[in-house]
Amino acid sequence: MLAAIDGGTVLRATVAKLRRDQPELVSTASVEVGDLLFVAPDRADLLFEVSAGGGDRTTRW
Repeated sequence: MLAAIDGGTVLRATVAKLRRDQPELVSTASVEVGDLLFVAPDRADLLFEVSAGGGDRTTRW
């Protein structure tokens, strides 16, 4: 997953810490992919939302 993100390898430690410290949150995480925005002839940004927790305690980023 991180290989698909520009500079994603720098997130490895963060993801590992989240998996260690918040396994219940990680186990409920999902990603909703939104629009693809072309911001330059050779560059595009992909909008996405990460949700975790489920039920009344869902958190979105």
